[in-house]
Amino acid sequence: MLIKKNINLEDIRAFALIAQHGSFTAVSELLLCSRSHLSKQLNKLEASLGVKLITRTTRTQKLTEQGKLFFEQVSQGLLTIDNAISHVVESSSSISGILNINCVGGIIGEEVITKLINDFTRGC
Repeated sequence: MLIKKNINLEDIRAFALIAQHGSFTAVSELLLCSRSHLSKQLNKLEASLGVKLITRTTRTQKLTEQGKLFFEQVSQGLLTIDNAISHVVESSSSISGILNINCVGGIIGEEVITKLINDFTRGC
């Protein structure tokens, strides 16, 4: 398996969006970047892969056979990456685990610490 070191994930994402939307203009508006920036990303990706992914004219763009195959494969991969990112971010925003507290008994433990723990757990 040959792995190209200079392939950028953002270039792959840009390609996938262009293939999905069928328009450089729509994707440039979505990503808040210029069409020329997207074109450069696509050119860089195609050069890195050594294949033409999209045939472009001044009015249209069409996926090549390699582009269709690549789009099918990277779409699944990008979805997996996005799901993994979401899962990690969501799991890091909630507190979990064991909380060990050592305090004196009596009024401090029963009144003060218990109230603080209850308030804390309601906030989670």
